[in-house]
Amino acid sequence: MDVAAEQLLDSIYAAALDPQSWQHVLAALSDVAGGEASAITQLNIATGAGTAIVLNNDERVLDEYFSYYYRINPLQIVADPGSYVAGWTPMILRDEDWLDRATLEATEYYNDFLRPIRAEWGIILRLGLSGHDLTAISIGRSHGRGRFEDAEIAAAARFHPHLIRAMALGRRFADVHRRSDGLAAAVDRSRSAMLLVDAGARLLHANAAAERLIRAGDALRVQAGTLIATDPTSAANLSDAIRNASHPDRQRRIAGTFAIRTADRPLPLNGAAMPLLEEESSLFGRAAATLVSIADPDGNAADALQAAFDFTAAESRLAGDLLEGLSLRASAERRSVSINTVRTQLAGLFAKTGTHRQIELIQTLTMTDVGRFDA
Repeated sequence: MDVAAEQLLDSIYAAALDPQSWQHVLAALSDVAGGEASAITQLNIATGAGTAIVLNNDERVLDEYFSYYYRINPLQIVADPGSYVAGWTPMILRDEDWLDRATLEATEYYNDFLRPIRAEWGIILRLGLSGHDLTAISIGRSHGRGRFEDAEIAAAARFHPHLIRAMALGRRFADVHRRSDGLAAAVDRSRSAMLLVDAGARLLHANAAAERLIRAGDALRVQAGTLIATDPTSAANLSDAIRNASHPDRQRRIAGTFAIRTADRPLPLNGAAMPLLEEESSLFGRAAATLVSIADPDGNAADALQAAFDFTAAESRLAGDLLEGLSLRASAERRSVSINTVRTQLAGLFAKTGTHRQIELIQTLTMTDVGRFDA
């Protein structure tokens, strides 16, 4: 592979992380295929609406297209979206593969839009289809240059699989960052102590409440970058909980609770360690991370949860029991009610928190402001 091709490949995969790099991809790919104009589009095959990036960021072209021409683009709009989706494959097409030349040249779209931008001949590199939204790269050139030849299409085809992969990766990375940013924001907003650690208990992130707790030094400390509890028994329990939540086998990761005892507090602090998906924690640079939360039982967590989610008194007591690590049966025995009553209350907790599993419920409850580390 020559230097120019290697540079184009670098630009393609750089674009997965940095969307601004698509400009470099468009320029280089257009040169490879012998084009003069190019764009990346994500357009609805039924309505034509969507978004685009054009070579050299020509806003005039975008404004023209999305003010009118997207509605009449015969190379985009399909009469039967269902059949189109069923038969769709990621391929490279000439315009005339989609619409015969005479019909295309008779359209308003060709004469009033494509001709002024010198894109009378074109090829389309399909990259992805999600629902009715088609992502593709269009490369065009002026009428005098003639149709794209087989050799030119073959030159672009060398990079087609990489373009598909980079576009898919870009979507995934964007989704990762959205979710990771949301997680970090939720952690930082919480008045309870929240920490993100890796499988070795190395501290990745701590919110303000957790930092205050660490500075106090009576319950937690960070030694050589590792989170440990000051009390030896509590330290072992914390380590075990993190290890279980960060197991290398995703199917064996489990949430766990633990207590942290201190010399000056009458009651131990309640802790929970919850596994996070890799996608949720990748912002912090590890393959897997664990969310550790620490709550002060003197903070009257049941009242705080009741106010936050409009729990009934019974539901808030069950929520408190779950945060302490009790099973449903243990909670029923503590409160002298039947296990069926507790299951009904659990269904109420799910409905009011928008969760479906106990681990999701505990994560939601733990990230609610129930602690008192706000001094």
